[in-house]
Amino acid sequence: MPKVAQRFAESAVARCRTGHSRTRAQRTAILASVMVQSGELDQAAQVGEQVVADAWQLRSTHVVSDVAQLVQVIDPSQSASTFRFVRAARQLLAVQPAGSVITR
Repeated sequence: MPKVAQRFAESAVARCRTGHSRTRAQRTAILASVMVQSGELDQAAQVGEQVVADAWQLRSTHVVSDVAQLVQVIDPSQSASTFRFVRAARQLLAVQPAGSVITR
């Protein structure tokens, strides 16, 4: 039930407290994953770009792992609309591979 999951994920992101950057990034990654399940790759890639932007400010293996997982499911589409996300995510992963950073 991806549409129901998407509503819950959107609500979770909206309720995230200021200063809880890692939690917001993780919830946003969940939202992007749900969008992939709904077949909304363009929107998932846009949301994924926000996760990548947030990940640059964090030192979290969880968030970097979430980015790596998003790349795995979004990259096979190889569409022009998902290219920016995949490129940005790979830049992050080249510097902070999943499992190599400290969780904060």
